[in-house]
Amino acid sequence: MDDKTRNMARRIIYVAAGIYLVCLAYKIFSGLPESEGFSYTLGLVAMVVFGLGGAAIAVFGIWQLIVSVKNGVHEMEKQQEEPEKEQLDSKTE
Repeated sequence: MDDKTRNMARRIIYVAAGIYLVCLAYKIFSGLPESEGFSYTLGLVAMVVFGLGGAAIAVFGIWQLIVSVKNGVHEMEKQQEEPEKEQLDSKTE
């Protein structure tokens, strides 16, 4: 696997992991009414940590995907411009 593919896969895994943590937070939230005492407090803390952490990881992964796609488009445009410049230079000589 080349570096571009590896980086893209890593970013997709970030998004998937973040979404998974948010889903875990939701499952904890749905089980909170049955909890009492320390279990309720621990579940509440875990829900907040998983929810905020998962959301942050997912947003970071999406942001990295957007940046890499934009950079990829710019690199493709540069590669397409280079042969055109070479053709123009050869015609002027």
